[in-house]
Amino acid sequence: AIARSRDPQPRSRETTKAKMPPLDLPERASLDLGALDPAAHDQLTGLWNRRHFEEELDRRIARSLQDGERLALLSIDVDAYRDVIQRHGASAAEGLIRSISCALAKPLRPNQTLARMGGDEFAAMLSGAVPRLVRSLADELCKAVRERSHAVGSSRVCATISIGGVFLDASTPTHHDALAAADAALYEAKAQGGDRAVLDEPSQSA
Repeated sequence: AIARSRDPQPRSRETTKAKMPPLDLPERASLDLGALDPAAHDQLTGLWNRRHFEEELDRRIARSLQDGERLALLSIDVDAYRDVIQRHGASAAEGLIRSISCALAKPLRPNQTLARMGGDEFAAMLSGAVPRLVRSLADELCKAVRERSHAVGSSRVCATISIGGVFLDASTPTHHDALAAADAALYEAKAQGGDRAVLDEPSQSA
């Protein structure tokens, strides 16, 4: 993951490849999607949906500004997803979204929340965020998707993701501000060719 500073000082960049131990979560096939609240969960993947995620993100931001807990946000996008739709069709491409959601969920810990924001977009909210561990997690997420063989209709395909991350503070007091900051880092990851994470953080963070 490439770290960049949001301070007005020159940006510092670094790449880390350390691993975090994965949390072995169940595959989507074991989930009873019919039992999930449709107002809060995405019906394709079983993850939180955009509305529920944004509401919870606002609550977590307000709490972190009060108690000083470190909170980070990752914006995640599937690379070249339109090519998959063109080759296999939209219905078959949903299999890729389900597979990627499983790959993304496995490395996450209980205090790290994943949501499907719509289409091929995901987001993750990380409480107690330590910069070096968030950088490691972002690399682990990219690797988890890259190394998985994804079912798309009757075929199996390879896929990659791009990640933009931000450590939240007083400059991101709402989910709108937080998502905009994370998306800006995501666009930079895309511009660099994808299959990578760019994290936007204060230069003094360790």
